[in-house]
Amino acid sequence: MSAESLRSTIFCDSDADITFKSSNGVLFCIHRKNLETSTGGFAPGEFSANGEEEVVSLSEDFETLELLFQFVYPRRHPSLLKTPFPLLDSLAEAAKKYQVFAAITICNVRMEYELALLLHPVEVLNYAAKHGYPGLVEAAVPRLLDLPLEIVVQALSDNLVVPWVRSPSSQFFFTPNDRGAIWQIIFRQKWSNAVLDFVWTPIEGTHFVTSDKRKSCKFGCVHGDGLIAEMWKELGEKRSIEGVMDAYASLRPPCTHITIDTAEIRARLVAELSGIPAFMP
Repeated sequence: MSAESLRSTIFCDSDADITFKSSNGVLFCIHRKNLETSTGGFAPGEFSANGEEEVVSLSEDFETLELLFQFVYPRRHPSLLKTPFPLLDSLAEAAKKYQVFAAITICNVRMEYELALLLHPVEVLNYAAKHGYPGLVEAAVPRLLDLPLEIVVQALSDNLVVPWVRSPSSQFFFTPNDRGAIWQIIFRQKWSNAVLDFVWTPIEGTHFVTSDKRKSCKFGCVHGDGLIAEMWKELGEKRSIEGVMDAYASLRPPCTHITIDTAEIRARLVAELSGIPAFMP
């Protein structure tokens, strides 16, 4: 971008027929036909076609629009892998606002990637809930459980505060007036049960691999005291079925005397966690 002209150096074609102006005064020369074919939020009727130069002011800043408009042209699109999250968040909002579909897709992928790295869970939750991505909502909420309540409530969108602290249904043996009966309690309990079900602690205090039949290795292959604590430490905030399976595989010592039925373990996990109510039913 040229500081003197305040015009994007990427979008400066002389034959462009629409000029957009960012909130910080940078001009973008865009071809109308690309907007019509690649987006759903720039309706042709909204812009005049009288041949005169037209400048349309937008509320987004230069950095956001410079990324956004790259997705309306038939060229290699930015990967966004190194895009700072505040800019990614702004781009995701602009992509939804103007229905730039290619940008929407890659922004969703990046939001999922941020969650995988345990980064920005509150912001991802706000985005997913606002734009109707229930799968991303349910993936984001577990990452908030270990954050202080006051921090989460301050950062959440207003419409998410009540779901975050609401009382669950009476089917979980709580009443709507029980202030301690919040969604997080059920979530934590279900996950605790799921992890505890991986190990069996006999009277001797040692931990053995087990199945539903509660059979341990007859050769006494010990998994070591404190396996549960170590599993939670290894699992951290991921709280996903894949995370539990990976943590379990990395912590249990090899045993050649019995067969570990991982399919059975996964099925038990799914059954236990199915009782968790949806964050936003």
